[in-house]
Amino acid sequence: MNEASKASTQFLVKLYRELITIGTRILQSSDTKAILREIAHAFARYSQFERIGVSLYAVPTSPDQSEPPTIAEYITVGLSPEQEQLLRQHSAAGKVLSDKQILEAGQPIGTALYVSAERLPQLRHYAVAQAQASAEWGPYDMLYWLLRSGDQIFGRIALSQPRDGRLPTPAELEPLALLVNMATLALTNNYQIRALHEQQHKLIEQARRDALTGVYNRHALDEMLTQLMGARQPFTLVFVDIDDFFEINDRFGHLVGDRVIQDLAQFLRQIIRKTDSLFRYGGDEFIILMPQTTAEQAEQVLARLQQELQHLNARWARDLAGLQLSMSIGASSWSPQNPRSLDAVLEEADQFMYRRKRAKARQRV
Repeated sequence: MNEASKASTQFLVKLYRELITIGTRILQSSDTKAILREIAHAFARYSQFERIGVSLYAVPTSPDQSEPPTIAEYITVGLSPEQEQLLRQHSAAGKVLSDKQILEAGQPIGTALYVSAERLPQLRHYAVAQAQASAEWGPYDMLYWLLRSGDQIFGRIALSQPRDGRLPTPAELEPLALLVNMATLALTNNYQIRALHEQQHKLIEQARRDALTGVYNRHALDEMLTQLMGARQPFTLVFVDIDDFFEINDRFGHLVGDRVIQDLAQFLRQIIRKTDSLFRYGGDEFIILMPQTTAEQAEQVLARLQQELQHLNARWARDLAGLQLSMSIGASSWSPQNPRSLDAVLEEADQFMYRRKRAKARQRV
């Protein structure tokens, strides 16, 4: 082996070692932006291109999808602030090439795809013009690597403005292909971990929701009240209960009874304040949690609630063959100045509601 070949081999060995070190680092990272930044700067250092953009899609796409992907995050190197702003405007306006367009117009160079504006004129509208153009490389030409795993594409690496104004050779891009593979694996792993966390969050949220109405359940109520009391923040609880609900089930069946429960939940959702939360406590009984609300402040809300519920009663009378329904309301407040147990607060609101319920029953007799 002559000296030139020996030096070339040593250079490649050093290059691969450095790229493997970078690849190992991104594989160990769980910070998506840090991974994108590491990839972009590695390409800026080890490729002949001055401009690099690394994009991660909001959701994986398929190679035959004609719609442009939604970009969740991207990092660029080598753009001026004005060019960066222009690129962001293009992305926000949906001026992003689809992977299908890149695959159809791209000329393979190793595992990368060279796309010229002559073959894909849309590049003139989507890409940022390059100052240095040559006979080989036009002002809007791009080199792409699609971060692909099987039939899913997770993102892309876009390179432009080669320093020497020429197309790279497959041999020149081969070391970078190793980094592309490791970047794909890192971003794929991160996406799968993120999807797993989102699914876990959905399952946790489902466990806090009532299956029939979709509002929070008693378990979620206990959690929120415990947090408020632990933070010593005042709150008011409002119990809402349909009087003589059993008559609906007896006369119309349980399916109609379920629809009435759903109707009440939807109605209460619409009239409570944005800061309040709604819970199904059991059967036909609901609780409204009003954080940072004293008993005096809750009185105004309760007056409006009573008035609105009369409109709901009138609607039910029309829909349920004249069946006269009413609702009873009870409230209880907690504050650091008057601390009590959670059970005592719930019991007080419940008893207040049932006193009103019994009073109305005596009036009907």
